[in-house]
Amino acid sequence: MLETDTRELESGNLESFAYLTARVVDENGAVVPGAEVPITFTSAGPGELWRQTWLGHGTGWTVDSVAGMAQMAFQAADRTGHATISAYSPGLRMGRIKIAVQAPGKPGEMEYREKVEVDEP
Repeated sequence: MLETDTRELESGNLESFAYLTARVVDENGAVVPGAEVPITFTSAGPGELWRQTWLGHGTGWTVDSVAGMAQMAFQAADRTGHATISAYSPGLRMGRIKIAVQAPGKPGEMEYREKVEVDEP
């Protein structure tokens, strides 16, 4: 399970962070306190994860959970759009969260828009 303290960040603000918590839970949603597994956090979009990487643990930033939980910070970039953050550990269900990175009066620069042109015969 992946949770965040906010779903919206301010573009270009160096103090605009989202604090993420990945929890290892059982089938009833209760945290498994003895779970000490590596959890890999990855992100795509306007911002970056803040944590040291541990070599040998795949891509992204990997931390070992303590008492069934791991934490990571995500800082907004100077672009706008939506960031997607994922947390994964082998054998467990992936957690995924979207965070909006916005600035007053600025359009979504990082939004994906598919443009399809149709040739008429």
